[in-house]
Amino acid sequence: MLTWCSGLSLRLRRLWRDQAASVSLELALVLPLLCALFLSGTEYVRFAILNQKLERATAMVADMIAQSPALTLAEINSLFAVVDDTLQPFALNDDGRVIVSSVTGTATTPVVNWQEDFGHGSDASKVGAVGATATLPNGLTLADGENVIVSEVYYEYQPILLDDVFQDTILYRVSANRPRFGSLAEPPS
Repeated sequence: MLTWCSGLSLRLRRLWRDQAASVSLELALVLPLLCALFLSGTEYVRFAILNQKLERATAMVADMIAQSPALTLAEINSLFAVVDDTLQPFALNDDGRVIVSSVTGTATTPVVNWQEDFGHGSDASKVGAVGATATLPNGLTLADGENVIVSEVYYEYQPILLDDVFQDTILYRVSANRPRFGSLAEPPS
């Protein structure tokens, strides 16, 4: 019995000193952490890129519409197609919504003149409904008769890699621009 214990003790000491497989063991311990860091980093970069694209698309829509002296539905639909292309590889048509509103100030409160939207998102405009009192972003105020174009973009972000770590989120961006060539209070033709 004593020789068996001393033989086991000798084998354990040899195993402890043997470093032939130490790199494999260290790799086996560190690899899951490296994979988790890579996946979370990839998801974070994807989220950051989407945020940048949403900011750019929101500002672009408000700016392009504000540059028009008069609008047609065909021009607005063309602009929506450009926004959908701008957000690729994210599918705005499936997971998001763009809402463009024209708001005019009155003696009492601003009013939504018209709205156009694109996409299949279920979110309603935070600016308000057509004919209703408008809630303008960032404390923006309008004088009587003053007109502004408000662009809103919603996107239902769903992580693709680590959906247990990153949660589904509805991203919202808003931008407002004053029309450059007169009022755009009349609905597009």
